[in-house]
This record gives sequence, C-alpha cells and structure tokens, in this order.
Amino acid sequence: MEQKIIQVDEHYQTGYTYRLAETASKDFTPDFQPDLTPKQMLQMGIFGGDYFKERPSEFRTDWV
Repeated sequence: MEQKIIQVDEHYQTGYTYRLAETASKDFTPDFQPDLTPKQMLQMGIFGGDYFKERPSEFRTDWV
C-alpha cells in the first residue's frame, strides 16, 4: 500500500502531518475489538459533543 500523507489544518490543530501506515479498517491487532464505530462515537457526542466546531477534513464524510 502506498502510504497516504494527511495534512491537518483546522482551527483546533494546525501544521500537523501524519502518514497513514495501514489500510482503513484492516490490520488491527486481533485483540482490538471496539464496541462502537467512529461514526457511532461521533453521533453519541464523543469529546463532550463540542470538541469539533467543524467536521475535520481528515474524517471520512460518512462519519458525520
């Protein structure tokens, strides 16, 4: 897999870059068994429901 570089430039975090090392939703350690998906957590108000004043551009559009 070619590693994708994510550049974050949002009001809450600027000048941050990271490289995706794994394919989304794949290659997790076998004991990683989350109860909720990212979309479910965001819909439930993770971070107190007010952490993000805008949808971070690095999030998948179907999460919010």
